[in-house]
Amino acid sequence: FRTAVEVRLATLGTGENHPSTAASYSGMGTVFLSKGDHGRALEYLGKALDIKLATLGEKHPGTAISYSSLGNVHSDKGEHDKALQYFEKALRITLGTLGDRHLSTAVSYGSIANVHYSRGDHDKALEFHSKALKITIGTLGEKHPSTAASYSNMGSVYSKKGDHDKALEYYGKALEITLATLGDKHPSTAILYGSRGNTLFSKGDYNKARDCYLKALDIRRATLGENHTDTAASYSNVGLACNKKGDMSEARKHLTRALDIFTSTLGPDHPNTRECAESLAACG
Repeated sequence: FRTAVEVRLATLGTGENHPSTAASYSGMGTVFLSKGDHGRALEYLGKALDIKLATLGEKHPGTAISYSSLGNVHSDKGEHDKALQYFEKALRITLGTLGDRHLSTAVSYGSIANVHYSRGDHDKALEFHSKALKITIGTLGEKHPSTAASYSNMGSVYSKKGDHDKALEYYGKALEITLATLGDKHPSTAILYGSRGNTLFSKGDYNKARDCYLKALDIRRATLGENHTDTAASYSNVGLACNKKGDMSEARKHLTRALDIFTSTLGPDHPNTRECAESLAACG
């Protein structure tokens, strides 16, 4: 990306203030965000925004994307108020330029919902996730993976609120769509089985929770392999459910396998490894 910026600055007649230069800066900012370098991410995404404001103006979908990208960095930093300011700017532009039935508007609603979720304002999170879901259904239809993701987001909020029945309802809709569109051997399907399992576990229905965790485990072993941290997490979940059921032999077996994977992939001092070791020790 750095080379791309240098080339574009040298070849484009408009130099620094060109949308293509902004695109390169945005790409660099996204890379730095993925590496956890928030300072550099903000630096390059800020440059991209400045160029877009100068070349495209405030009321342009491209400018909204830059505001949203900056919001993502602040959200990742845990700076929820700043993130919300940027996401709300993006939403205002998107509503004004693309309308209230566009997928980009749904994305903005979802980003705002996620901030409210992180702040613990679950009712606000539900309000904005509901708006995103309505747009997604209206544009993509009921049987689409993005619609499933919106249902899953709703389920997550209800689960956090402690409304387990509502959470299971939305996770169930998400799972039905995901099975129909992506199949029963897809990582997204495993995630939904895990989410349903967590909700059932919280309800105290350990038999059904274990069944969901086992389905997630089968998918992850088939798609990610045996020695993957997500596979280890599924082994651990099965073990914890078996422990609650009083099946200590199965609990120890699955937690031991989880501990082996966590230790080999993350090391003995990683929080996941230590937590798994404590769970195994609690089995006696």
